[in-house]
Amino acid sequence: MQIRNNVALAEAEIRKIMEQGLIGALSVTSTNRLTSIWSVIQTELN
Repeated sequence: MQIRNNVALAEAEIRKIMEQGLIGALSVTSTNRLTSIWSVIQTELN
């Protein structure tokens, strides 16, 4: 598998990749996502 990226990276993005590696830099968080917020609402209502 080959990944090509034709987008210039900012210095902060390069530092993040250097410090956390690609997996850490590209990870996705669920904070402030609709499903996460809905889960909190449902838990509080029940």
